[in-house]
Amino acid sequence: MLKTIFQSKWFTPVLLVLLVVIGVGVYKILPTVIIARKEISTLNQKIADAENSIAQLEQNKDLANTESYLEREARAKLNYKKPDEKVVYIYQNQYNGVASSSQPSPTPSTTPKTDIWDRILDWFKKE
Repeated sequence: MLKTIFQSKWFTPVLLVLLVVIGVGVYKILPTVIIARKEISTLNQKIADAENSIAQLEQNKDLANTESYLEREARAKLNYKKPDEKVVYIYQNQYNGVASSSQPSPTPSTTPKTDIWDRILDWFKKE
């Protein structure tokens, strides 16, 4: 019976139509499968990042309860200082590196001359 079905003249066209229908279905589903795999990989990466963050927070949990950490945070965020203590803030200046808040920032008239010719002329003017 199978031999007669395989040798039938209708078997090959029916088989080809079936393969085309299955192929079209797979072709239509394939882009959504690719998008879903990309989303799964990004979500897995986010999960790994979150697990790393949790591990770091657990390591720092004990640090947050120490006396020195609490004092440092109070000094930084609440401007806490001990009696007779002077606090100096250091700010990052975008033009010349580190600038201290206790000194005024240099103005063009007070900036030191770095050109060698200016130094030589100043030396002659002093004498």
